[in-house]
Amino acid sequence: MTEQTVVIDDSTSWDSVRNPTIDGHRMDCKSFGMFSSGSSDERLPEGCAGTFEDLETVPLIPESEWADRIRQMEIDKTRLIDHAHDAGMAIRNQKRSSSCWGFGVARGIEYRLLTQGNQQYISPFSITAPVNGWRDRGGWGDSALKFAATSGYNLADEWPCESGWQRNFRDYYTAENKAVAKKRVVLEWYKLKSGRAGWGQVVSCILAGHSVPAGFNHWGHLVDLTWLTQDLGAGFDNSWGPGYGGEGIMAGRGILKGRKKYPDGAVVITSVRPF
Repeated sequence: MTEQTVVIDDSTSWDSVRNPTIDGHRMDCKSFGMFSSGSSDERLPEGCAGTFEDLETVPLIPESEWADRIRQMEIDKTRLIDHAHDAGMAIRNQKRSSSCWGFGVARGIEYRLLTQGNQQYISPFSITAPVNGWRDRGGWGDSALKFAATSGYNLADEWPCESGWQRNFRDYYTAENKAVAKKRVVLEWYKLKSGRAGWGQVVSCILAGHSVPAGFNHWGHLVDLTWLTQDLGAGFDNSWGPGYGGEGIMAGRGILKGRKKYPDGAVVITSVRPF
């Protein structure tokens, strides 16, 4: 890994990363993790297609193969972030909103669309605003996914999202926008095990070309895990704009290491209807 970016590990002071000010905006970490049902891996969120064990298209990759596969993907530039960089796929910015839980899920949808050959920019607020009753507050990742699977989502040119939270968001919840959103839904997603027990599932999904929206209760934040470092760090796309992270391809991105990299809840989105 030659690119420089933000690294968060077990020695990192959370005061320095939890609510930073980036480009003049104080970022709010107010995700409640990925699953409102708590830490149980037995209960499936409503709308979920199943667990990783039900996902036949992504086999569990042996740990002995991880290092070679990660190294080869980096050499070949076949990581998701390489594809995103080549496509000019911009890093999103939640600004002074509490909607990281929607932005992280929306980013996962955007990556799924990109790999399906459809590059679209989603308005995460078209999900979080109606879910939270038009209030700017934190939420659950599975609530965002359930809404995206049942009611769909609007694109950024239909529902503004780059200016942060707006009081007039209800004005965009029109019959026309709702009808269009229903044509764009998450068709299939799977729940991964939480914590260290699910790390092999996270790695296998990323090595198979899937991003992994993941919630971290210790951070109060939800991001999209998108690549792996050769020392098995979890690279992520953040929703704090390109001013976060490093430069070039690493702008807007960071790396979680040690115990900090194990999600308290994670999913893989395998199919999205784009129209």
